[in-house]
Amino acid sequence: MAKQTTVITGQAASPLFFSQVSPGPGDSKLQFRLVHFWEARKNAKERGSILVGIEMLMIDGQGTVAHGFIAQNHCNRYEKELERGRIYTLTNFFASNIKVMYRVADQKLVICITHTSEMSKVEENIEGILTQRFRIHSFADFEANCDLRGDLHDVVGHLKLVDGQPLQHRPVLCTKYGSTSPKIMVHLQLKDGPVMNVYLWDQAAESFRIKFDASATTPTVLLVTTVNPKRLGGNISPPSPPPPPPPHPI
Repeated sequence: MAKQTTVITGQAASPLFFSQVSPGPGDSKLQFRLVHFWEARKNAKERGSILVGIEMLMIDGQGTVAHGFIAQNHCNRYEKELERGRIYTLTNFFASNIKVMYRVADQKLVICITHTSEMSKVEENIEGILTQRFRIHSFADFEANCDLRGDLHDVVGHLKLVDGQPLQHRPVLCTKYGSTSPKIMVHLQLKDGPVMNVYLWDQAAESFRIKFDASATTPTVLLVTTVNPKRLGGNISPPSPPPPPPPHPI
């Protein structure tokens, strides 16, 4: 009977790409850039907002974007180490089928952190790993996905109105009482479609307000990621789900 021989070399195994990950536990190494992360919460009538975990958006050396998740019982271990734009390595993870509702990535698996996981920062920047990748779709795609609570695509267009104010005069982003509002509504003209109403809430509204006010000139183009298209009064209106990656006035 022939014996199986294993040859051990001094070279470390190359990290897996997200496309090579299979469902279930994995002990191989992943290497990725953390594009964005945010708290996942659910509302309870008696207890208010409850932290479920931390959602992550990650991109690997092939440019594949994947969804990651850190459960609530592991948040204290990792949340202080998370930094947008940094590169990390991860071993000992669990890959499960991604949820159908509100998908933020095309990858079919979500990478889950477990009690045996080891995630660490990579000190040097790896230029081969992209810093961002957008899922910009046509107006027809938005129309087909209305009210389905499915994929959350990205949208880019020309700003027409900001909280009902035209851009000819710099809009003032506050309420009539002088305090900032938790909601901002903009009219966005798509290249291949009509004007859409985009509602920005809470963290997304505050991010837009800060970037808009900090711009030396009035921004005229807006990129919003992970929007949830809905029909309001017969019109397509993609409100951003709470809390999405921040919008980018250009």
